[in-house]
Parts: sequence; structure tokens; C-alpha cells
Amino acid sequence: MLCMNTRFENNEALVDFEKLPLDVKAGVNFLRQQPGISKVVLFAHSGGGPLMALYQAVAENGPAYCKGPSKLVECGDDLAGLVPADGIIFAMPLYFYGMPGRLKTVFDRLFCYTANSSPLQDQVVSEVMDKRIGVLISCEESYVGATQGVIAQFQELTRYLRQDLVGVVVGNANSRGEIVHDPGDPVSCARDLGARLFDIQVTDYRLDTVRSNRVWERGA
Repeated sequence: MLCMNTRFENNEALVDFEKLPLDVKAGVNFLRQQPGISKVVLFAHSGGGPLMALYQAVAENGPAYCKGPSKLVECGDDLAGLVPADGIIFAMPLYFYGMPGRLKTVFDRLFCYTANSSPLQDQVVSEVMDKRIGVLISCEESYVGATQGVIAQFQELTRYLRQDLVGVVVGNANSRGEIVHDPGDPVSCARDLGARLFDIQVTDYRLDTVRSNRVWERGA
């Protein structure tokens, strides 16, 4: 796992958001160069959601994704050549029983690409589909209903975007470091989710799904 800050650490007023993918690029390239690493997963916590989503979108579609008359601020050609990650894990605190506004904006902005209102629709939609997604949620309340709404939202979003929601981990805490005392051991669960993100079997059968009469294939 690589934890890193951008060049604008603790200086949010001066953030040039269109430059931040270059910092993510440095981290992704560093990991790709390490022996034994075959998969890179972006971990997007809270405000990191828009950043990691932007990085992945530009990596898959090129700088044209963040250019054009429909953009308030255009990115530069220095974002060419970003290497896509292999998966994304969204991590979020529970805000009033929903996802934080910045992360919600990521999904809201996708709407124009799925509603026949963008000339880049075919390109963006083809790259959004068939991704494996994990979700980590931290919240103060252990009441199971507290997170049901936002989990259902992720289920419907990923299903609509034809993605696989591989797993959801919920941890209960309200202060730094307190999460390790959660008897459900969400830290180990999150570690396991990340380790098996590309191996966990996800099934979502429809009436016309072609399938055998077995859930688990027997070994040879």
C-alpha cells in the first residue's frame, strides 16, 4: 500500500485540481515498478473520490475527457499518458446517512454520459463498465439501518453502470484510531477485500442469464 499526499498538502486554497492527477501518476508509476506488483487499486477516501475518478477517466480516455466548451476549467496536455489503475475502492464517512457531497458529485457528473447528452458518451460509457468496485464506510452508529441507504445506492449505481460491487466493509468509530476496537474487525475485513478484489466471485442473475446448476465450480 502506498499512502501519499499531493503537492498541495494542507494548502487547499491554492489547489490546482487539474494538476493533481500528475501526483497520482507518480504514485501509480512507482507501484508499477515494484517487484511482484501485478495489480494497482486506487483507494479514494472522501475528497479523494473525485480525484481518483478523474485520474482513471483521463487515463482511460485521454486529456480530451477534461477539455472542451462544456468544461469550466480545462486540463492540459500534460495529462496525456496516464496509466490506468486496475480497480477502485471508495472509502467514505457516513454523512447524515448518505455519501459525502464530493463523492456524490462524481456519480452525478456521470449522468450526462449515460443520458444521451454528451458527444463522448460512447467512449466514456465503454470505459466505465465492467469494473470491480469495493466500498469502505466508517460511521459512529452500529445500528445496521444507518448504512443501508447508502449501501443500496452503491448497489444500484454499480448495477446500472454494469460494474461488480465486490464487497462493502462498515466500521464503527468516531475518533482517530478507535476503529481497531470494533469487534467486527473491519480493518482485517478491508485488508481482505483489497487482497481479493479481483478474485471474489460476484453473481447477479437475470432471467436470461446462462449458468450451470452450480454456484461453485469443483476443482479438477
